[in-house]
Amino acid sequence: MTDTPPAGWLRRLRAADPTPDADLLRRFHARADQDAFELLVRRHAPVVLRVCRAVARDPHRAEDAAQAVFLVLARRAGALAGVGSLPAWLARVAYRAATRVRARAARAHAPLAAAAAVHSTAPDPAAAASAADLAAVALAEVDRLPACYHAPVVLCLLDGLTQAEAAARLGWPSGTVAGRLARAKVVLRDRLARRGVSAPATAVAALATAGAPAPARFTADVLAAVLAPPGPATPVQLLAQEVVVAMTPFLSRGPVWAAAGLLAAATAAVALAAAGPNPQPPPAVPATAPAKASPALRGPNRILVDRAGRLTLIDPDGKNETRLGEELAKAMARGGRQSPDGKRVAFLVVPNPPGKTPGRFFLSEFRLHVRDAGAKGLGTDLGAAKAFAWSPDGTELAATDFTVTDGPPEKLEPAATHFVADVRTGRKTALNLPADHVVSDWSRDGKYLVTTRLRGTKDAPSARVYLMNRDGTEHKAVTGEKGFALGGRLSPDGRRVLYAEAESPKDGRPPAHRLVVADVATGAVTPVGGVPGGVEVQAYCWSPDGRRVAYTYRRTVNPGTTQASTEAGIVVCDPDGGNAAAVLTDDHPTNVGTLMHVDWR
Repeated sequence: MTDTPPAGWLRRLRAADPTPDADLLRRFHARADQDAFELLVRRHAPVVLRVCRAVARDPHRAEDAAQAVFLVLARRAGALAGVGSLPAWLARVAYRAATRVRARAARAHAPLAAAAAVHSTAPDPAAAASAADLAAVALAEVDRLPACYHAPVVLCLLDGLTQAEAAARLGWPSGTVAGRLARAKVVLRDRLARRGVSAPATAVAALATAGAPAPARFTADVLAAVLAPPGPATPVQLLAQEVVVAMTPFLSRGPVWAAAGLLAAATAAVALAAAGPNPQPPPAVPATAPAKASPALRGPNRILVDRAGRLTLIDPDGKNETRLGEELAKAMARGGRQSPDGKRVAFLVVPNPPGKTPGRFFLSEFRLHVRDAGAKGLGTDLGAAKAFAWSPDGTELAATDFTVTDGPPEKLEPAATHFVADVRTGRKTALNLPADHVVSDWSRDGKYLVTTRLRGTKDAPSARVYLMNRDGTEHKAVTGEKGFALGGRLSPDGRRVLYAEAESPKDGRPPAHRLVVADVATGAVTPVGGVPGGVEVQAYCWSPDGRRVAYTYRRTVNPGTTQASTEAGIVVCDPDGGNAAAVLTDDHPTNVGTLMHVDWR
């Protein structure tokens, strides 16, 4: 961290070949262009090594970690062609690779401290007795920054770009870069102070101190590892594989492609998203005080997920996995949601699976069932439904059923019916919602149902999120008239809605979808950052306290080959995408659905 190369060394390196990172990545991915990858290594090795040296501490372990970072880059090049800031992405990977080698070294030298080393992602600031320790602590807090702050910090402080250069790289206005960089420094100083660092401003300022260039042999060693023929894996290759498995949610920062399964009741509409128009910002609405919510029922703080056809409970840290019963898997139970207190579970089953007959799976009849979480069997059949939501006290379920034609309809107007069912008696009453709305959530105060209104045609589909009164009248449109917004989930305090938004395709690529948080009162929209690139987001929800969100994703690995498989995962993060953590990941054959729904109580 203290070695300073000659002034302007990095700029001269960049000026030697100004080809954008994205173009180099595409060249390497498309035709294994060794020169393109070599330039990427030479261009970004200083930042990667700087992070690895500060965190790993040992220079040899740091170089191993840095080489592993570029092996990960070689493997993921195809998913990163549209990345906004490759240095920021590499810094994320470098921090985690270096943390792993440091933890491994700690286990080797102090077996009694192994558990603490494994579960700690950052050095303890109380033990920061040297400048090197302080640098590691500062980088730990840099890594925790959300993407909007992380990228300017990496580019301007760690990579040595001017604010104008960083703005050009990110495609942001210069004022945006300046403002976010200033805010990031304030956030870093505050967090470091809370962690006990006596001079947080000094620690932040030290991030701008230039690092030493890469050793002369470093690039050659990386290329040799990337181009090595098949054979026994080297320690660096094994480390790269560990990083890929452990931190899948961080390995891409591009857009989210072709979402499927975002909303069980809107499966037909999702297939039309490819032709959707650009989403428009939701209109500003007068600020209204949120209704006072009734006291929240205390739940078990468990995540419910459909894992390869089996409803499974798991802790938010990925521990204590429990299946709800093989009988649910045999009945193809899916879309499970826990009651607010976690004592009951509702789910959808398919009495007559479609098999290999023509048509789409959503054409099947789904039946809504409810049972005690610890019981056996399918419980009570409440009738045909494709989407549902729990009442805030857990005594009722609001549900929607609808039919569609086989294939994208010319006119997107589902004929939906709605009801409210008493989960104890099974008694149902009609719910007077419009026929083109689909239920997705129920506010904690019981006043509002969250719905998605589906309209338009196959060439211009429209999906809009609403808050609807219990009597079926409209309370408020949360998203804009134009656009494609699906499956709103209301935060526990009723102030924010989490939903999926479709974007128009760009540069011939498939249509993108992103997770978005909208403020109910103001209409302000904040994307959930850090969603892996090249994935389908399948489901999402809030944590019981509203401080975190969880989402599931999947993507096809090695498509079009005999090694094709489905990679899926659950991610827990802040509503802006910061502090993301992988709960679990799965790898299955491409015809096996996994991690398709998620619920957290």
